[in-house]
Amino acid sequence: MRSTALAIALVACGRIDFTPVVGVGTGADQCVPVTPVPDPVVITGTTSRVTNFTGSDMIIPDTSIAVTTQDGATLATGTSDGSGAYRIAVPTGGVAPSVTVTFTSAGQFTAIMVPARPLDRDPHLVPNLFDGGSLQSVYNAGSAGTVGSDAIGTLIVYVEDCDGVVGYAGVSATISPAPQYLEYSGSDGFDTSLTATEAPYANIVGFDQPPGIATLSFTGDVPLAAPSQVVVKGGDFVTFAIVQPASD
Repeated sequence: MRSTALAIALVACGRIDFTPVVGVGTGADQCVPVTPVPDPVVITGTTSRVTNFTGSDMIIPDTSIAVTTQDGATLATGTSDGSGAYRIAVPTGGVAPSVTVTFTSAGQFTAIMVPARPLDRDPHLVPNLFDGGSLQSVYNAGSAGTVGSDAIGTLIVYVEDCDGVVGYAGVSATISPAPQYLEYSGSDGFDTSLTATEAPYANIVGFDQPPGIATLSFTGDVPLAAPSQVVVKGGDFVTFAIVQPASD
């Protein structure tokens, strides 16, 4: 286990939130594909930065949000309000789209989130919006590299239940190309001895992830839904991938 100081420094890489968020549905039932697919699907959430293990958040208001298809076509846009809350209606035409959700705010690193599955329901997405200083403190404490360099990317994986409420334990990741450091979060921070996620946070972080297409695979005690590939950008970007139990 790394030191407590490192664990506290790494908290900025936390889950969607460090305290339970309000989910919808009834756990495993939420993994079952929704038919018919709603039109529109409504994405809600709050734009903020987690600041400590007690779940304290710093609200990042007036964040621009874009929902795009995998080939870059814009489906919907919106902006969070003064409290950081946002609500975006995404047209589906009755067919669940595979999307990327991008959060952009002045002075913050751009967050790129890739949901676990095509949007067949109303997801609740809360990005962790870093600025250069908060993410650099993570790298200074636990990894090599300089945040903001075009040659350095950061990939964060949230492993959660179908409600997006609690972390899901026992999931291991393989990422290609491999990051310089692949680390899993424990109950009080990141633990270099871990080889799978632990509750309650269940995060996986690829520090110094080479920019470009990253191919992802995950193993656990249940079938998993996750994006098979994500695009990782260097510079002022952080890429987030979401993993959930699959429906079968």
